[in-house]
Amino acid sequence: MRPIELIVQGRWVTEWSKWEEAEITVSRSDERISISSSIDGVQLIDGAYEAINSLLIENKYKPLRVGIKIGNTTWTGVIDASKAKWGINRMVVDIDIDELVLFERDVAGRMPRTGFNAVVALEREGDRGAVAASLASCLLLLYAIIREVRDLKETIANTAAHAAGGATGSVAAAIYKAAVVAIRIVFIATLAIALWNIIEELLKLLPAPKTTRALNLGEAIRDVVSAVGYSVVYPPSLDKIWLVGDNVDTIEATELIVLATKLLNAKIYMKNRQLRFSLPIFNFPLHNIAFAEFYTINTDEFAGYNLVSLTRDHTDRFSNGIPHAAEIRFIGYAGYNRVDIPYAPGKVKTSITELDRIVNIFYDTIKAAARILRRDINRNALQTGLLLVGNEYFAPKIVMADSLDRLNEQSETALLRFVAANYMPKLCIVYQQVRLPFVVADYANLSSYGFPGVRSLRWNINSDYAEVDYYIVHIIQPDNKTERLI
Repeated sequence: MRPIELIVQGRWVTEWSKWEEAEITVSRSDERISISSSIDGVQLIDGAYEAINSLLIENKYKPLRVGIKIGNTTWTGVIDASKAKWGINRMVVDIDIDELVLFERDVAGRMPRTGFNAVVALEREGDRGAVAASLASCLLLLYAIIREVRDLKETIANTAAHAAGGATGSVAAAIYKAAVVAIRIVFIATLAIALWNIIEELLKLLPAPKTTRALNLGEAIRDVVSAVGYSVVYPPSLDKIWLVGDNVDTIEATELIVLATKLLNAKIYMKNRQLRFSLPIFNFPLHNIAFAEFYTINTDEFAGYNLVSLTRDHTDRFSNGIPHAAEIRFIGYAGYNRVDIPYAPGKVKTSITELDRIVNIFYDTIKAAARILRRDINRNALQTGLLLVGNEYFAPKIVMADSLDRLNEQSETALLRFVAANYMPKLCIVYQQVRLPFVVADYANLSSYGFPGVRSLRWNINSDYAEVDYYIVHIIQPDNKTERLI
């Protein structure tokens, strides 16, 4: 008999029965590897009864989390009061283990705190004729204001000279001159307001940097996981994936994790309160000690057509011109596997455009007008290597790069190429219901590497055998593969 420990609030409880019937089940699905168990009819007496009963009362009969430990491996289970039965100085409970479900409950609704401000290049779709007309209007109004100011100065100077020299005249003439000065001042003010309005409209048509929000996928996942007392291990490639858009830091934890599993073609699972990603490794490491008389081939799981698709942003004319999907085909094989990623690709600003040059030429004129009008205006520096958008409001972008401010043309398709490389199905030999020697150390090794090749596993913790369905990569693989970005 292997000693299996029941741990309640850090305390080792010994007075419990039926622990020898504990069975762990590992099953692989589309997005996860579930590790579960249900130990029914566990009897708690004496100290175990007192500990569990007092905690249930203290927590107002909310589900109580307990630990099941063997060796260095620990699983978290739940005692549900609705399934418990009370007797005299004893009680009967069920202990249900599914750590991934508990983790998802803990992180549900959490949002990352790692968002930061990022700059993208904004080039609205404007009529170049409208830009030219606005610039011409600015020049004409600026010329008119300068001329009127000069004439106003002359009028004021002449009036002052007459007054200083003792020139006399009728009261009507003096009033007339004052009225001319007032009218010129009002006229200049009207021209100034019109000029500033045109400048403001012109600036809306010109290329400019836009500040938006961004986050790094790896950092965001680490933040939401650690906020509820868990840790995470993920491939370093997640640290090169960026989400950019006004509301990306409001994406919930479960959405971030699902996005990561899609990009990696990985399954998530829990090990000792640590979230892990199991990459598509198919060879079962204990095959050499297993014996099976028959096997099958996984052609029913092998997809002949694999499509990984990003979202199309119809508000952005720039990103619509770059690839949105990766297509992997194996000629002659049936099956269709589509993976939708709910973010749009990003176009990179790699060069200075004609409109940028026009801005550089006429910005001095705009600054001169701003000085005359006593207004502050900041010149928007034109910069390459940033994401380029055609609308102030755009769908969230996803891009793979070392940094968001040093992008290049390859950054536009790097993510799709990365994802396409992760979606390469393999022809495998499938062994089913194979009984093989299995101990705690074998379970620990499999869980450390993401249960490679395991389709399902059933193991009584107190037994030296397990029943496993598993994969082994076939030596024959399709060679008529086509891959393209569309």
